[in-house]
Formats: sequence, C-alpha cells, structure tokens
Amino acid sequence: MSIWKEKATKAWSYQFQFANKAYGARGFKTRRDAEAARVKRREEVKALFQADLKAAKTDTGFKTIAYDYLDFAKRKYVKDVYLRKANVCKRFAAALPQAEFPIDQITPRHVHDYLTSLESNSIYNEHRQELSALFNWTKRIYSAQLPFLINPCIGVEPMTHVTKEKEIPTQKEILRMIAAANPGDDRDIFLTCLHTLGRIDEILRLRWHEDVNFDKRYVVLWTR
Repeated sequence: MSIWKEKATKAWSYQFQFANKAYGARGFKTRRDAEAARVKRREEVKALFQADLKAAKTDTGFKTIAYDYLDFAKRKYVKDVYLRKANVCKRFAAALPQAEFPIDQITPRHVHDYLTSLESNSIYNEHRQELSALFNWTKRIYSAQLPFLINPCIGVEPMTHVTKEKEIPTQKEILRMIAAANPGDDRDIFLTCLHTLGRIDEILRLRWHEDVNFDKRYVVLWTR
C-alpha cells in the first residue's frame, strides 16, 4: 500500500493490493483525502470479495448441487430410480456437518462413516453407487467451479453381499393373479405384461393410437 504526490499535477494518488489484484486512484487534493479514499475503497473491495466467496461456497454446497443433480435425474430416469437417488441425497446430506457443506471438502471418511451406518451391505453398495454417480456428474457439470474435485467414493471399497435372485412366478401363479385382479385396468395391465413381456413402467407409459393400434395389430414399447 502506498500514497504519493504526483510531480506534474501536484495531486495525490494511492494504490494497494488485495487478493493478488491491484487497486488505485488519483487526483486527490490532499494526502488526507487520498488516505480516506484508500481506506474506503479497500473496505468496499474486501466486502465484495467476502460476498463472492460466500456465494461461491453456497453455489458448490452439497445441498445445492444435489438439487441440480436431482433435476437432471428426474428428466433422465424413471420415477423409481429418481426417488432412490433423492432418498440417498437426503440421507447423506443429513449425515454431513451441515447441509450446504462444500462438496469439494467431502472426503472418503465422510462417505465411509455414512455408508457404515446403513442397515445392510446391499444398501451400503447401492448408496455408494448412487453417491459416486452424483460426484461424477458434478465433476462434468461443475468443472469450471470445481476443477480439482475428486470423487471421494473412489477411496471407499464396496462390500461383499449375496444378491437375492429375482423370483419369477410360475404359469399357475400368473393365471391366479390374473383371475384375482379387478376387471378393467388391473387385469388389462397383467394381460399386457404377459403377452408383450414388457416392463411395468413401459406398459404404464403406453399411449392410445400412438403406441397401441388395434387396426394394424401392434404395440410399441418405449424404454429410457
């Protein structure tokens, strides 16, 4: 920081540095005027710097980024997948020291402590996978704000668990379900699943005339 008198104009000038950036002004009648202006300008620069720093921390807090990620997930994935991701984000945010904890300060230890509090190894692995997907998405979308972000899930090992084999109903069980279903929509859904082998979310997204055509005898199943 310095204050000096210009030889040519006899006016006073000031200059100082803040956060590796130079600031200054000239044309003051007295040294006292230059000193007062310098102090005032430095306080203004400091206040703006702190406001920008606070905004940056808020913009890259886990809760804010999680909301952005879930907006993306709501458009990309089916409802059940979106709800699973939302549940993981909500529970992990609650386990952090604060909801807007800076995402680039989340360490493998934060992830490890959260995962080991879960009920089973299968849920542990599921939440680890979902959190890893969130961090990888953040690295792509927030690359300018967070150029050095590292996915903390990489440092956390998955657990071993036995995957439960999906039960497939027998022909007799399928016929019993159809017979027990309410006439109309419920029974129609069962029959459509049976004859098209479509997933339930594909069946529920079917649209008349666009996907179902009785005249040409076809059904179009869409998946994401």
